[in-house]
Order: sequence, then structure tokens, then C-alpha cells
Amino acid sequence: MRSVSRLTDTSINTVSKLLEDAGRFRSGFHDLKVRGAKAKRVQVNEVWSFCAAKDKNVANMKTPVEGAGSVWTWTAIEAKLLISHFVGGRDGECAKVVYRRYGVADRDPNSIDQRWASGLPRSH
Repeated sequence: MRSVSRLTDTSINTVSKLLEDAGRFRSGFHDLKVRGAKAKRVQVNEVWSFCAAKDKNVANMKTPVEGAGSVWTWTAIEAKLLISHFVGGRDGECAKVVYRRYGVADRDPNSIDQRWASGLPRSH
């Protein structure tokens, strides 16, 4: 955001507000256009990232931040269409959120990878 602020000669607060507005619009638009979409084969994936600090450095943070450490971005995709997404932990409960958020869990269970929704142990 700082680089966008510098490139556009705009306050970082303005850039932040516009990004928040775009996110809200995108969320509503996505919900309107995607909810109830008929998908034949949904693939669910998760991607690791961190918030504020990696797990090993969270305890040493000068100003601790709630939620710091590992986060996982979950996505449910059919072909090129993002059906559902969620940021949380890497466990069965978070996977269930992805499956339920846009009605993925209500679809044919044979077309969905149930690995995470079942809460089975995972491997790294």
C-alpha cells in the first residue's frame, strides 16, 4: 500500500479506504453472482502464509498482535471460478466453513474432495 501511495501521490489512508471499499464491493458482487452456482467438480485447496510474524517469532514481538502467526487461505474452485474462500487455521472446522459458505456442502458429495471437511489428520 505504501508503494501505491507513493506512486499515486495519495495519502496511505486514502489507499487503505479505497482498498476496503473495493473489498466490500467485491464481496457483495461475488455473493450475488456466485451463490447457488452449479459446479460439477469443486477443488478445495489451502495456502500457508503468516500474519505479522512467523510462528517462531510471535513470542518475541515487541508489540504483540492478536492472530499473529500462521494463517491459511482456503479456496474452493471449479474450473476458473472461485466459489468460496476463507482465511483461518488448518483444520477440519475451517474447511467446513469453506464448504458451507456458498452452499458447496449442499452439492453432490461425490464431486467434492472431503479430505479436510471430514476433519481427518493432515500431513505437512
